[in-house]
Amino acid sequence: MPNQLKFILPDRAVIEQAAQGEKSYAIFNYYGRGPITKAKLHRFHRALKLGATVQTRRVIDMGVADGVLLPTLAHHYDHVAAIDIHEEILQRSRRLVDSLGLKNIDVVNSSDISTDQLRQRLGGGYGLMYLLETLEHVGSQPDIWGSKIAFLKDCFALLEPDGRIIISVPKMVGFPLLIKNVLQRGLGVGYDSLTWGQVLKSTFLKNTDDLEPHWNGGHKGFNHIKLERHLHQHFTVHHQSSSSITVFYVIGRK
Repeated sequence: MPNQLKFILPDRAVIEQAAQGEKSYAIFNYYGRGPITKAKLHRFHRALKLGATVQTRRVIDMGVADGVLLPTLAHHYDHVAAIDIHEEILQRSRRLVDSLGLKNIDVVNSSDISTDQLRQRLGGGYGLMYLLETLEHVGSQPDIWGSKIAFLKDCFALLEPDGRIIISVPKMVGFPLLIKNVLQRGLGVGYDSLTWGQVLKSTFLKNTDDLEPHWNGGHKGFNHIKLERHLHQHFTVHHQSSSSITVFYVIGRK
């Protein structure tokens, strides 16, 4: 395993071709200009730096989406399992993999199979999973934190006993949330649908208790500080750090 893993941003035209005219998560987030795009791209650089500390040749990209990270992983690792539950999105990843001739990537839809079936489908030897900007969207009501922990335990079932999971999640309480909402309102984009009272409570008190019953798989109601408490309770947190908009964890089994 090299000491440094370099992120390779695929050519925009390749991503657009794979999307076939549909809205692309990757294009929206990673091909703009300015500090927001730069901060979002920094997530990959930071995650790969953490990944370089784990000795393995087989990795999993869980929540692969458009597959923007796949060319990088295919370059640095012998085998990559790209997993998601959304077939329409996975089709874009498959087209990206095919167009770039990435022979060491297996794209898998996990929506209709059990964890045991998925483990059999993948085979063994995976020492690392990248779970980037995904965990905030995973879970179910009424126990969103317990269901996230259950999901992580299923993820570990796909890894070797000493396997690691690299997690990145957005900062959704504190001043990053306030800045985000000010920008959203200024640009006329308010997909979090928070009132000013909710924004201020989440910013200064870091309290999302009133929002969590309304969490439905998006960002609204997600609290990275609460997640952090549960991670420390159920797993060994080998590393924890943050950037301006993102928190990173490297976790292993207890």
